[in-house]
Amino acid sequence: MLGSGQTLVFSPKALKVFEKYRQISRSQPESGGLLFAKFDMPVIKIDIATPPQPEDRKSRFLFVSNPDTRRTIVRRYFRKGLHFIGEWHTHPQSEPTPSGLDVNSMKELFRQSVHELNYFVMVIIGNRTDNLSLWVSLHDATDMYQLSPCGSTDQSCNLTFAALRYRILGKYVGQESKSIK
Repeated sequence: MLGSGQTLVFSPKALKVFEKYRQISRSQPESGGLLFAKFDMPVIKIDIATPPQPEDRKSRFLFVSNPDTRRTIVRRYFRKGLHFIGEWHTHPQSEPTPSGLDVNSMKELFRQSVHELNYFVMVIIGNRTDNLSLWVSLHDATDMYQLSPCGSTDQSCNLTFAALRYRILGKYVGQESKSIK
């Protein structure tokens, strides 16, 4: 498979949000939010991971973002030059994997959104306390592609700033001139 040359990078600020909402205790519901990025090709940097909103539906094994609130937040960050590229949520698992509902929700979100991206990004945060465990995947209206962290299979991710990086193999998330409305 040819590489896309794109790298997905999580800012330390986004990683702090993931860490804060991990489901460490049994009483914590799933949490989630939206992902906003800047395109500096070939790097897609997720600068913002929004926290859960009061209008979202949450339980121990379910998180559903409120669509009206989501649209308001997407417009607010788009005016600031950031692009909505997907969603994140937690699972009460040490090594998170997507459920059928997760995969279908991303397909539906991709189909119903007005955008010019090739894929949306889904991040699931596990509940490990010794390390941040993430599932990261790309989604379109029909398929899902899991991403692996740089260094696990490909040593060519050589960015210099401290953040978590994922090499996007053979898939193009977006281009600099593309945007979401």
